[in-house]
Amino acid sequence: MINLKSIRIVTLVAFFKIAILILYPCLAITNIVAATYIRYLFTILSLATFTIIVIYLFGILKFLREDDDILLAFKVFIGFELVNFVINMSLSLLVFPKLHNSYLYVGYYYGIMEIIRFVLLLYLSIQLSRMQDPALKSSFVFFGVASLASCIIVTVAPFYAAYIVNYMGVGSHAHIMRHIYDYAGMANILPLIAVIIILSQLRQRLNYIDETIKKGPFFAGYEDNSEQK
Repeated sequence: MINLKSIRIVTLVAFFKIAILILYPCLAITNIVAATYIRYLFTILSLATFTIIVIYLFGILKFLREDDDILLAFKVFIGFELVNFVINMSLSLLVFPKLHNSYLYVGYYYGIMEIIRFVLLLYLSIQLSRMQDPALKSSFVFFGVASLASCIIVTVAPFYAAYIVNYMGVGSHAHIMRHIYDYAGMANILPLIAVIIILSQLRQRLNYIDETIKKGPFFAGYEDNSEQK
C-alpha cells in the first residue's frame, strides 16, 4: 500500500541494501572463517531488499495508473531476477564447485546473465520514458538509466576477470574473480540513489495531499483574503 509509513520503510530498505553493497567486498579481504556463509547471507538479503524495492516501485506505478506496458516491463524484470537467483544459487552450490577451471564458467555465466538483464533493463527504460506523470517521470527515467549503467559495469567485469585469469595467468583465479565482481557490484548503488529520490518526491506529494485534506476539501488553491483592507 502506498502511504507515508510504507515509504519510510522502503527508504530504510534502500539504505540497508546500499550498506550491503558496500560491506560485501570487505568479505573478500577478511580472514573470518565464516566469510563464505556470510556472503551467502548477504546475497539472500540483497535479493530480498531488491525484491521489496522493485515491487514497491511497481506499486507506485499502479498507484499513478500508468500504462499496462510499463507494468508488464516491471513484471518481466522482477520475474527474471527471481529465476536468476534460484539458478545462480543452484549452480554455485551444486555445479560450479565440481567443474575444472570453474572460475571461467562462473565469469562467462555471470556475463551472459548480465547481457540478458541489460536487454530487459533497456526495454524497461524505454517504457519508463513513456510515463504520464510529469513529477515522477524524470526520476523513474533516471532509475532506468542508472540501472543500465550499473548493468554495463557488472557485465564487463566478469568477462574482464575471465580474460585476466585465462590469458594473463594472474594470481589466484578465484581470488581475482571475486574481487573484480564484488567491487563491480557496488555500481548497483546508482539505481538505489534514484529509488531514494523517487521515494522522497512521492513522500512530499503525499504530505502535501494530507495537509490539504486537513485544511478542508475546498482549501486547495484558495487563499483567504477576507481580512485584507
